[in-house]
Amino acid sequence: MEDFRSLRNFNRDEDDLKITEIIKSHLTITHKWAKFLAIVASIGMGLLLVFGLIIVIVGMTTSTFGGVFSSAALGFLYLAIAALYMAPIIFLNNFSNNLKNALEYTNKEQLQAAFQNLKSLFKFLGIMTIVIIAIYILAIFAFVLVGVMSGGFSYF
Repeated sequence: MEDFRSLRNFNRDEDDLKITEIIKSHLTITHKWAKFLAIVASIGMGLLLVFGLIIVIVGMTTSTFGGVFSSAALGFLYLAIAALYMAPIIFLNNFSNNLKNALEYTNKEQLQAAFQNLKSLFKFLGIMTIVIIAIYILAIFAFVLVGVMSGGFSYF
């Protein structure tokens, strides 16, 4: 019962959680790595955009219809992937900036904003992981169904 009361008091009192010098050191390193990863991801997203646009333009100027469709579709796929990269990059960059400001100025609101962005990053990545797993499951089901329908699995 004593542990429950102390936990209850901890949740009510915001000043119980202290950022020690060791924690501050770890968070400083974390914000630097987050900034680095955000910059590298931004460069990757920019390259995807450039290559996607080039592929779309080259695909549109190709004379055969089949080539136009496949090249342009690939270019649009690159552009769609680049668009999906944008949200996590923004969340990661905002996390890094807010964490740096929170540590520099000892600002609780900035620290809260930093972890809000980190939560949003993980939430986005989690949802995308679920979507990709669902697509894999549907693709496997479709491939098996096509195989069965074409007579590829004669023992069924």
